[in-house]
Amino acid sequence: MLSRICEEGLAENLLAAMQQPLDLALRVMELRAYAGAKHALVNAKKKEEIPNSPMVLTVMEIQAELLETLGKLKPGGPKKYVQKQRGKDEARGFGKKKD
Repeated sequence: MLSRICEEGLAENLLAAMQQPLDLALRVMELRAYAGAKHALVNAKKKEEIPNSPMVLTVMEIQAELLETLGKLKPGGPKKYVQKQRGKDEARGFGKKKD
């Protein structure tokens, strides 16, 4: 984890990484992962170019909720797909939601 904090540019060295607030570092990494997943999803020209990751599903879920809220999407459509994919991920041990 400490080396990942350094790789993300949140600390210059391991000693500095040990002094970083862990919750802040994890949040920054999560937001960067979200941004990367959204970028990949938006720029994919084919279905095969979309990464198979829990964060991509999170992006899809948030986008669907926003579109539903704006009235541009019928309730439930993409959410059902995301829920189905999340079920597959959880069966494989990925993306389990925290209580």
